[in-house]
Amino acid sequence: MHALEDESDDQKTRLETWVIEAGDDVGSADQLRGLLHLTAASEAICDAAADIAEVVLREVELPPVFGQALEDSEEAIAAVAVGSGSDLDGTTVAGGVEEL
Repeated sequence: MHALEDESDDQKTRLETWVIEAGDDVGSADQLRGLLHLTAASEAICDAAADIAEVVLREVELPPVFGQALEDSEEAIAAVAVGSGSDLDGTTVAGGVEEL
């Protein structure tokens, strides 16, 4: 979870540096401005995802408004305990998770 957030921060820094360095080669700063906005938005999304995951991992009791928002969405958040020796023990979930 934190690795994704760290990678997002690093990507944002690299792109900002690239935009600054490319400034002299581009006719108009407006042509690069959109990249900076996309980078900031992407980093904000990663930070929000990490915050949501943290709530699930810490098993924090959610405020009622958060629960209502989850009920109204098509997405679900869940924590599943995997027992030692299970076929899933030590594996990573890749892709989407189907309804249980």
